[in-house]
Amino acid sequence: MSIGTIGTKTVTRTGSMVGKFIPFIYVFVEDKLAEKIIDLVVDQNSSDRPKSSVKCVVSGSWLNQAACMYGFYTYGNELAGTYQIPFFSALAVNDGDVPQKQLDQRLDGVIKGSLNEDQATIKEKIRAHTTQFTLAHLLGPNGEEIKASPEYNHKLWFEEITEPMIREQHKTALEQPDALLRLIAQHEIETLLEVIAYSKTLFNPNSASVESEKVDYHTYYTLLKACTPRRPDDAMNNIEWYVLRAIKRYNRAQWKAYTGHVRERIVALALDNYERFKNSHFDLR
Repeated sequence: MSIGTIGTKTVTRTGSMVGKFIPFIYVFVEDKLAEKIIDLVVDQNSSDRPKSSVKCVVSGSWLNQAACMYGFYTYGNELAGTYQIPFFSALAVNDGDVPQKQLDQRLDGVIKGSLNEDQATIKEKIRAHTTQFTLAHLLGPNGEEIKASPEYNHKLWFEEITEPMIREQHKTALEQPDALLRLIAQHEIETLLEVIAYSKTLFNPNSASVESEKVDYHTYYTLLKACTPRRPDDAMNNIEWYVLRAIKRYNRAQWKAYTGHVRERIVALALDNYERFKNSHFDLR
């Protein structure tokens, strides 16, 4: 099996080589930050990647997601009915800062009016194929309303990472007989600790940046880019990925609680997608 730019190709041999194309599953997300999270969740270069490859579509807010999913499923029905193409798979993933009841209300607001049977089925399929990340904190430390709940949670989880947590993951590298490898690991640890310390200075309760009742954490990553550690890590050029990777690697319990349900949904959908196209008579090559 190999992953290409447009999907997965699985190859079987039965006397002669036969290839069958397995399309992507499509994951609709709200913004580029959510796309980075999905990239880390599925990690398509790892051995435990989902069975089908994953393509993110940045669609904006949930209102846009619902509309995109409606068009996606409507066209899918046409392809399935006219050309006997298996149904393409999609999942909408929300940031996690909107209650389920409100999501249902929004769906009813986007897809409304007198629906025929097919349209009503599509609406329920959208509802069934929508999930979200799990945020631990939706309010600020004093119970105040905040903007950008995902960024706020990322900041908290990043700052929970301690030096012992980091060193535990670098234990093998720090015990290497090669002095250069030990030095590289030590520099990586020191840099990460500097970035965490800098993060803790942002949105300090005594600073002017949090005077308003509704704190806006949308600027968190932009502000964090100003950090200048003694030995900058090249990965800091993509500061969102740097922070999220650190949470995934060192604060594993929080990462699993945050993304575990989304990963389960993606893995299950990817397996279903793979089996459906692998066993179909249709070959999209």
